[in-house]
Amino acid sequence: MTWSIHERLRIIRVVEAVAAVDMSGALPWREEWSTYFGGPVGLLAALRAHGAHGAHGRPAPPEPEDDDLDDLGDDRRIRRSALGVRAILDRYDAAGSTEPVLLRLTPRRRPGAPMRARRTSTVELTTLAAARLDRLSRRQRRVLELVALGQSEAAIAAVLVLRPETVAELRAEAFRTLGLTPSRHLDHRLLAILTLQQAQGVS
Repeated sequence: MTWSIHERLRIIRVVEAVAAVDMSGALPWREEWSTYFGGPVGLLAALRAHGAHGAHGRPAPPEPEDDDLDDLGDDRRIRRSALGVRAILDRYDAAGSTEPVLLRLTPRRRPGAPMRARRTSTVELTTLAAARLDRLSRRQRRVLELVALGQSEAAIAAVLVLRPETVAELRAEAFRTLGLTPSRHLDHRLLAILTLQQAQGVS
């Protein structure tokens, strides 16, 4: 029972960390979490109950003026996390639907595979990438941050006043420099999110 409670809290911390970066109001979700919450609606209820005793149950704090992820300190990261979770709850409440909009995360392991091997591999990969962030140019770093926020190449090009082709090149160069190779299970966005989390010290 104690182990189950700890795992539920660990999952909530993962949701909070992803919500701090995503900010879309979509609920981060892995199918294996059904074991602990029964489904996405159960996770939402747990988030709501968890927030009732902490920052999420209070009025939403003002959003940081500077959206650069590398400039967020501990206090601002906590505020951003609270804003992200509040956006998830508000989006679900406003829709009035029975199921929330999901942001599906990469499964921690394949059925039958050792649980820890896959997780450690991903953590090591993004930890190494986070240690290489200082090798990126300022523009490559900004592209990486916008990729983590779910922006398309066209949207990033509009923000940075670049051609989409240039954005694609900057993204490819950034991922090569960081040693990241997107796959079917770990796409560009999720790798960017996890790498920036590691750099921020979010676990």
